[in-house]
Amino acid sequence: LWKGMNGNDISAVDEWTAWAAVGNEGKGAILHTSDGGFTWKIQPFPEGVEDEVKGVKGLSRDVAWAVTLSGIVMITDDGGETWAVIPHENVPIKQVNRIDAKGEDIWIADYGNATSMIHSPDFGKTWRLEPLPEDPDLTETRPMGITIVDSQTAWSAIKSYPNLYRTTDGGDVWHDDAREVSGEGDIDDICASS
Repeated sequence: LWKGMNGNDISAVDEWTAWAAVGNEGKGAILHTSDGGFTWKIQPFPEGVEDEVKGVKGLSRDVAWAVTLSGIVMITDDGGETWAVIPHENVPIKQVNRIDAKGEDIWIADYGNATSMIHSPDFGKTWRLEPLPEDPDLTETRPMGITIVDSQTAWSAIKSYPNLYRTTDGGDVWHDDAREVSGEGDIDDICASS
């Protein structure tokens, strides 16, 4: 049922439960397993959603977030039996690369937004842009990856450059202390536990 679709992301919450985001050329699906990967089922999208799913993040056996390439944000609170679209009218999301969620915080690395991370500090009730630092040596700082440590601390990777950004105040200020940690174009995703 998902032949020809790319595996874009995967998130496991325990040894039995995981979600996978798949998609290709404007079509996508969310796959779910509750038996440790022996079987995978496609979960239904909300009506009208037809897009490549770029990121998924499970928080428990019941709760998971997903986002499509074009920025449709969805949540399930019943293990994926139903997904609901979460509005973000005041914050445009253009071309998603990654999503991460922990506690009340949801972060989206939006490659299409050029210089800002997308952040909801209150479980999707409100959304805001969190500008990354401007660097005159870089022609663009497009967010590629995001990882949440806690409600105040997150790390981000950016497109084409070997720099990592970190916030320790919930996204108000980002620091580029981790400069040139790899070669250009090498960092696509990031994961930090502290």
